[in-house]
Order: sequence, then C-alpha cells, then structure tokens
Amino acid sequence: MRLGNQDGRLVIVTGDEVVDVATASEGRFGPDPQSAYDDWDDFTAWAAQGPAPTGKLDEAALGPISPRPGRSSRSASTTPTTRPSPATRCPTTR
Repeated sequence: MRLGNQDGRLVIVTGDEVVDVATASEGRFGPDPQSAYDDWDDFTAWAAQGPAPTGKLDEAALGPISPRPGRSSRSASTTPTTRPSPATRCPTTR
C-alpha cells in the first residue's frame, strides 16, 4: 500500500490513480493525511479490502505524507554526545 497526500488529502496511490480515503471510506477516516496513523490497525484493515479508485494521480499536487510527525522519545541526532576516549580510537595504518 502506498499512501500519499494529494492536495492536502490522504490518498492511497494505485498506479496512476488514487483512492481518496475520506470519500471512499464514506467519512470513516478523515481527509487529513495524519489521520491514518491515529487508528492504523483499522485503517490498514479497511485499505486491505481494496477500495475503488476515486481519481487520477496528480504528482504536481503531492505533499508530505506526514505533514505533522508525532513526537518521538528518541533523539534524531546523529552527532555523538561524547567524544571517544583515546583508548577507543582505531589505530592508524601506514
């Protein structure tokens, strides 16, 4: 399943067509791209049923799939918080 954000609405991308989730689910799931993550298990069960496409894919209208990412308890930093001690440095070769 490929999710998308087309014109600010959550869609499932099916080749060159899309399923507008709010329309196809008759309002069970909202148009907000973030809404699928709020009830992921129910959403994926519904999507697995293969709802019919509701329109054409417009690549120029695609936006970020997670416009408001949730908070994470982990740091996304890739910078080490401490410097390695001299004992842990790799030896140089000549």
